[in-house]
Amino acid sequence: MNTGLDLALASIIGGVLLLLLVNMNSRVADETNRAYTEGMPVVVTRQIKMLLDYDLLKIGYGLIRPRMAITQADTNILAFNYKPTKAATGDSIRVQWQIMYPVVNKVTKLFPNGRSAKDSLPNINEGFVYRSVNGQSQLVSYGMTRFFFNYFDADGVQIGTPIDSTNRLRIKMIRVTYRIESRYRIPKPGERTTPAWTDTTAFPSINVQKMYRPRNLL
Repeated sequence: MNTGLDLALASIIGGVLLLLLVNMNSRVADETNRAYTEGMPVVVTRQIKMLLDYDLLKIGYGLIRPRMAITQADTNILAFNYKPTKAATGDSIRVQWQIMYPVVNKVTKLFPNGRSAKDSLPNINEGFVYRSVNGQSQLVSYGMTRFFFNYFDADGVQIGTPIDSTNRLRIKMIRVTYRIESRYRIPKPGERTTPAWTDTTAFPSINVQKMYRPRNLL
């Protein structure tokens, strides 16, 4: 028996097995990252839909004059009032939805203070949706690259924005359109980093459009 040869063969086999194990772990990590990246828009969409369904369908609920429930209406912001129950006394609940986009130079990829957006904003098209209840604001969505409201009267005619106090009384239907993208793009096969962070086609996304008809406005 050639002990030296056996040791050499054992070392080679051990190296091959280690390499296979490293590659397998790398593939598992890649698949895990891919699953997280693809799943993120799904989770956020469910959350946003649940909150919008609850809020927008309750516009004007329990108010003496529900037609005056909407206090602000534009493409990027909607504020309104309702009461938790019809029998509730005291002040109504004021809810506001608004999307805000960070100020980023999309050519230089820099914030106004010169700080790079790449480190803190992997998807440069990302906006942030805030839901405010009685002045208490909460971030409810990441990865929102499109979010806007359209308003319609009883005949289905779209009302131009921004909407003044008189035309707010005409609002009977509200259409919400939004697009949620993953905060990180899916790497190409073999990549271990994500250098092409501005390649929006590589960001998994979900598009949603829904018309709401709050019964208290009809």
